[in-house]
Amino acid sequence: MDSPSSGKRHRKKTKANNRGLTCGKPLFRESELYSGRHRRKFATGKAGFQVVKAPYDKSRPALAINGQLIGEWFKEQFDRLFSSIRRTAPLRKVKVL
Repeated sequence: MDSPSSGKRHRKKTKANNRGLTCGKPLFRESELYSGRHRRKFATGKAGFQVVKAPYDKSRPALAINGQLIGEWFKEQFDRLFSSIRRTAPLRKVKVL
């Protein structure tokens, strides 16, 4: 069971991480991210998360993973997964009557 002080430590760590992200510093984490568009989870490995200015509207923030905008990162991961499935999937022979 968690002690009452462990919650305080977690909040302090979260606040420090949020401060770092909003200042533009990358936050390195190993995690899984879910993409609703691709309907699956992707492992990040040891990735750097960073808040950057959106290229299409400099006044808006955008999340970047390892220097790529999050949408581009998800697309790359999906393409990588899809191409590895295509290479490893055996071709089925179709019987012709």
